[in-house]
Amino acid sequence: MTAGDVKYISNSQLELLLECSWKHRLKYIEGIAEPTSEHLLIGAAVHKGVEAYRIAQIEGRSSEWSEYERNEIVLKAMNDEFDQLLFDAENGTARPGSTVTPIAGVNWTNGMTADTSRKLAKELLATYFYKSAESDISGMSGRPLALIDIPVSIEEEFFVPIPGTNNWHAKGRFDMRTKDALVDLKTAKAKYTQRDMDKKTQPSFYSMSYLAKTGEFIGDFRYHILVKPNRSVWSPGSGDPPSAPGPYRAVVQRTRRTPSEIRWFVALLQRQIRQIEAGAQVPRQNADWCDYCGVAKACKPWLADGGRDDTGVLELLREEMRAPSVAHEA
Repeated sequence: MTAGDVKYISNSQLELLLECSWKHRLKYIEGIAEPTSEHLLIGAAVHKGVEAYRIAQIEGRSSEWSEYERNEIVLKAMNDEFDQLLFDAENGTARPGSTVTPIAGVNWTNGMTADTSRKLAKELLATYFYKSAESDISGMSGRPLALIDIPVSIEEEFFVPIPGTNNWHAKGRFDMRTKDALVDLKTAKAKYTQRDMDKKTQPSFYSMSYLAKTGEFIGDFRYHILVKPNRSVWSPGSGDPPSAPGPYRAVVQRTRRTPSEIRWFVALLQRQIRQIEAGAQVPRQNADWCDYCGVAKACKPWLADGGRDDTGVLELLREEMRAPSVAHEA
């Protein structure tokens, strides 16, 4: 989160800050680690396979590939990435560019394993190339995601100053940029509602960052979404994921931002940064996801293995309770 006196925030940090500011503090300021999630392994591996194809598109090489060659190339890229991420996770190695070192191990859920996760990633990649996409955008349905949107850049990094802050920067990368839109690839449990997209910070964060980097405004943001099979179709603990394309969905969705909305977002970002600088982050006690949080044991003493050491704490508590109140200025 800091490099010398240069401070930065990513969209994933911002989302966490808005969801639970205390977890943001524990994870990004105090350095409390949590295990890598299976969802990160699957999503990052699929991204790498798609990236290999989209880069070839930009360089004019994809048209020279046969279908078999394309499938072999993208599958190898996916498997290599999955192997590297799994090795890093099992050994507690931080991802390149990350400021957080994870706990060694993977947080497997619902009976998932390395083998079923890899197979699910493979089926999602097949969905990207073979399943006709759904979309409310004119001219963008009925074709696979691989044939929708022509990239002009892939994995374009940004590190741009945030106005009105004390040397803070926005950091990240654009998955894909077309001549008129920013595009992000997601693996998800379901397609987004319009309300989901309208309230997400990523389109605003990326539109702001592209404007800061280039001076050009792009308000059109598209999600390319690979939707995983739901529990009624497949339970991860029941065996291999189903073969594509039946239970899988490919979706293109759009949300837009205006210059006025980006000005409002910059002010929001400034307020969140001031909260970090003031150390004003507070725990949330009753959120549904607290029970599944990877740093919950560092947040709530009753969740720690064996509990916390209470030696001398009662007397300390009594002393604190007898302390006079601190007057605050109006």
